[in-house]
Amino acid sequence: MTYPEVVDEINAFYRRRKAETRDREQLRAKMDYQLAQLIGVMFHEPKKYPKSLSAAYPDLFGDSSGGWQESKAQWQKYAAEFNRQREVRST
Repeated sequence: MTYPEVVDEINAFYRRRKAETRDREQLRAKMDYQLAQLIGVMFHEPKKYPKSLSAAYPDLFGDSSGGWQESKAQWQKYAAEFNRQREVRST
């Protein structure tokens, strides 16, 4: 590598690191804001406080209300597809 290439690599590394730091800070700010909202609801309107973590943070956890039954169904579907592909290869 030539000197200009090394300098470009170092600069690119620092730009990526700065972007990652900014993304982490933005995520932390969003989490702090959400927490402040939850605390406000808890003190001022306790009946409206979310009953579960997935209800409090739907974007983070999604709708996983099915629990273990939904997980079991997903694994069964995965296993069936895996076995089907395995049978196709062996024939």
